[in-house]
Parts: sequence; C-alpha cells; structure tokens
Amino acid sequence: MNDRAFGEWLAKEKLLRPEGLRRAMAIFRDTQSRLDTVILDLGLMDESTLLDALGRFHKTRTVSRPEFSAAEAAARMVSPRVALRMQVVPFRVEGKTLSVATLDPGDLLIEDELSLITGCMVASYVTLEMRLYEALNRLYGIPLSAQYASLITRFDGEGGAARSAATPLPRIRMSKSEQESALERTWRPKERTRRPVIHDQELEVSDEDLSLFPSLRRGEGEETGEMPSPPTLHKAEPPAADLEPEERLAATAEALQRAEMRDDIADAVLGFCAPLFRRRLMLVVRKGTVMGWRGEGDGVDQEKVRAISIPLADPSVFIGLTQGTELWLGPIPEMPRNMELVAGLGGTAPKDCFILPVMVREKTVCFLYCDNVEDGVGGLPMADLRRLTAKAGIAFQVYIMKSKIRTL
Repeated sequence: MNDRAFGEWLAKEKLLRPEGLRRAMAIFRDTQSRLDTVILDLGLMDESTLLDALGRFHKTRTVSRPEFSAAEAAARMVSPRVALRMQVVPFRVEGKTLSVATLDPGDLLIEDELSLITGCMVASYVTLEMRLYEALNRLYGIPLSAQYASLITRFDGEGGAARSAATPLPRIRMSKSEQESALERTWRPKERTRRPVIHDQELEVSDEDLSLFPSLRRGEGEETGEMPSPPTLHKAEPPAADLEPEERLAATAEALQRAEMRDDIADAVLGFCAPLFRRRLMLVVRKGTVMGWRGEGDGVDQEKVRAISIPLADPSVFIGLTQGTELWLGPIPEMPRNMELVAGLGGTAPKDCFILPVMVREKTVCFLYCDNVEDGVGGLPMADLRRLTAKAGIAFQVYIMKSKIRTL
C-alpha cells in the first residue's frame, strides 16, 4: 500500500485532521511500521473507523479481529514461512474459495501463487497491520516485537497479548528477515495429514531434469503412504561471492530445488547475480503483461518495481524476447513503455543492460534484468547466466508440479 496516498485520502475524507496526518507521517518515516499502526498508536482514530477506512480506500472487504478466531483450519493451508513472506493469513475456506487477510489486497502475483499452492480461488480482504501480525503470532507462532505486543495489550488488555512471545527490539515490529530467523529457531511443523501417493499422472520433466530435483522422483514416500512435504523453513541464501562459477551454480541449484514459493526462486537467481551486477530485477509475465516482481541494488525501489506494468502488445524492450530473441544486451531503447522500467530502477537509465528470458516449455514466464548503472555490463559470464536461467525455468516447472501434486 502507498501509505502516503492513504494518509492524504484520510485527510481529504476529513477522517484525519491535517495536523494529525503531519504527526503520523513524521513518525511513519522513522519506523518500519505502516501508517495505520502509527495512527492507532497515536490515538488519532479508533480501530473500527480506521479498518472501515482501509476497506473504502482499497475498495474491498475488511477483516476484523473476531473473524480470525476460527481461522485454524484455513491457516493450515499454507506454511508459516509462506504466510509471513506474503504477509497473508488465510481465515476462511468455503468450498474451493479461500479467503485471506492481507495488507495489500488485489496483489495479483500473491493471489496467483496462493491459488497455485492451495488449489483454491483466492478472495483477498484487507486488515490492520496490528491484527495481521497478531494472527500470524497466534496461528503460526511468528514472534512479535515487544513494542507490537505492547500495542496489542493497550487495545485488548493483558489477555489479548498473553500469547505473544515478545522479543525486545527498538521499533514497533520486526523486519521480515528477523521474523523468519526467529521462526526457524522456534517453530516445529505439526503432524501433517497423510495423503495417498499419486500414481496416475506422469510428471512432464525429463530424467535429466529430475536429477536436479530428487525430491520429485516418482515413488518417494511410498513406504509410508505419505506425500513428501515441501521444505518449510529453508531460506534461499545467496552463494558466497568468492566461490568458483561452477560452485556458485551448484549452490544456486540447491536453493532452487528447495523452493517453497516463487520468491525462493527469485532469491536464488538474484543472489547468484548480486556479485556481477549493481542492479537486478525479476519481472513476471502475466496474461500478456510484463509486471515488476522483485528488485535489488543501487537506487532500486521495490514499490516502484511492483508498479511496472508493460503490455506485450505495446512496443518495448521485451517484445523480441517473447518472440524468439535469446537475450538483450545494450541500452534501453527510448520508448514510452520502457520508461516504466527505468522508473522501477530509480529513474536512472543504465549505460547498457542485460535481459534474459526464463522459459518453461517454450513459454516465457519471467525475465531476469541486470545492469551496472553507468559502468556497462561487458565481460559477462554468458554461459553461466544462460545455465542459471535454464535452471530457473526447470525450478518454475517443478514448483508448479509440486503445487499440483499437493492439491490433488
């Protein structure tokens, strides 16, 4: 969510006085919390009014604290790490529709992935940041910072925060990486429901490809009659920069085969590229549009990256790459749509850039974009980068198949 836009909307709707907005924005800029949390902390609006305002701002439905009370069954449909990384809490299942609470409703990439993971249609609802993290804590054991636990206590009394395992930190909440680290130390998976092994469908992956992903070999789990579970808490750590190229590729392949969600694939690919390029993006192709997904490096703003939306029907640097061109190496052409790409890079066009498509069965699913700002991208390890995107393509295909197997 664009917190500044939300604050301006609150003032325009006369739900927040201008002086209150100035106070909230001053604190918001110095914290890692969202604007709705700051507004609650300052007592500028009551909880129900603020939640209703969030729903009106996003033009969507809302989820309040009582609606999380019976969320255990729905919450089991995703792992703690997926819930934390995507900032979602499933709270209701009705037939094949999964309702999820989130801070950013309408994020199509997250909805697509949750649908793939769960086999359900996904309906997004907006909730307050405080309530989302309270639910993540209760349902998944994700730790809260002391300041956040204190805020919940103020609103709900001692009983409402008694379950929060607080960890002192000098800000309202933990960062995602801190929460993931704490989760790895404290969370143990519950016993999973056994499912029959699926024998009546063949995986459309060759034996050579499967050798990179042994967990998908047919027959694994037959002794117990249980489907092998996807790894839950492995984090994709970038390979060490001082490794030889072959060792770096091997380390990246290990990270790719442990992918529990698409972000894990992006972590592995961008981690491999980090020592080679100063700016790195991954852009996904969805329904004929190139959409910003992940971005790292000098001046890259993730919010602006996610705002990239370039239809493939319009002239852009991506058109040829979806029509058989193997790669792009050179300056970004001065086309209107390409300026969206430059905006996602922080507004500074590179001297030249390098773009490779990631393919799944001859279909482009995403692009790897890299540059070195004003220094150019000469002397690339081209063979290694081609192998990297080939491995990423296999990882996407295997990830999709894993998701299908889990939901059959």
